[in-house]
Amino acid sequence: TSTPGVMYDFSADRTYAEVIGYEGTATKVKIAEEYNGVPVKSIYDGAFYDCYNLTSVVIPDSVTSIGEKAFYNCTSNETVALPKIETIPYRAFYNNTSLTKVTFTTLCKTVKYEAFMNCTSLTELYIPDSVTTIGDYAFYGCRYLERVVIGNGVTMIGEYAFDKCNSLQYNTYNGVKYLGSINNP
Repeated sequence: TSTPGVMYDFSADRTYAEVIGYEGTATKVKIAEEYNGVPVKSIYDGAFYDCYNLTSVVIPDSVTSIGEKAFYNCTSNETVALPKIETIPYRAFYNNTSLTKVTFTTLCKTVKYEAFMNCTSLTELYIPDSVTTIGDYAFYGCRYLERVVIGNGVTMIGEYAFDKCNSLQYNTYNGVKYLGSINNP
């Protein structure tokens, strides 16, 4: 079952459904795995844009993609689990200032430009080996982020990806700890 207020629509070929918006008042939202007999496979661009009271969203395994700015400015959102998402798009969780935990799966390959920018409540981050690319400014301004463990699959970290993470004590990459500081972000 789905939380009331989650809006769905069919894909152009009607083989799957997408979450296109949210007009409810619940703080905890569950997205359905199916809508009118077809799987829910995506969350549309900006579907939860400015949902200030949203504290958590349960994304089912059927969802394989989320759009740009899908959870933009959801300032009360505390946790997110990304079950089968391969790419975290541009500003997907931008300014989720209450976000304390992000759970990536081994299917995730790319964290794009500004995906988690200004998520000021994140303190620890574990990026799995499946991730190969961390985009520019991906975690910029996560000022309470103290520890980051970066999987061995990462081959590219963009500019300023961890800049303004002033509490960052160290990053772990390929078994080596790299110190972070104001002079060496």
